[in-house]
Amino acid sequence: TIIMKNAIDFLIDISDKMDKKLTITQTILQNEIIPYLNFDENIGMRTFLSVVKNPIVINSLDMGLNTKSDFMQKAGSLPFPNGGSPIGYTIKESLKSLRNVDADCKRIVLVTAGEETDGGNYEYEIEHGHEGVQVNIIGIGINESDKKIAALGQEILQKRRSKTINYRSG
Repeated sequence: TIIMKNAIDFLIDISDKMDKKLTITQTILQNEIIPYLNFDENIGMRTFLSVVKNPIVINSLDMGLNTKSDFMQKAGSLPFPNGGSPIGYTIKESLKSLRNVDADCKRIVLVTAGEETDGGNYEYEIEHGHEGVQVNIIGIGINESDKKIAALGQEILQKRRSKTINYRSG
């Protein structure tokens, strides 16, 4: 039996665009994503924003063996959204750090309101810098209905292909 090692880097947008979406983001993470994670694998969480177009990426939980309790606590205490959204820069930094992680399957899960504000190009970063890293994007409040949260939250971590999922409140 071959045992595959996995690594997941969660990137959580805490820009102005997420202002009215913080509660639904926390609900999605705590109820629809975290319960399905395998905490015997490498999992990390970063939050990101920018101030006057200067990107700030905060390692909320360093990549490694974290506990479900640690992850739930960090998801429940996300900082109040403020600033720009340097999505391209954050994807690029995540891809760089994943190069140093020993895992057979590497994944980035980007949670965002979907707008790059700092001139980056996250589509380019995903296409040209991925080196086999699967990228999933969870869009908050972009196009879809809340009714899909349960089914889609589970699906994003069970499928082995990249995709975009949109959640919308109200």
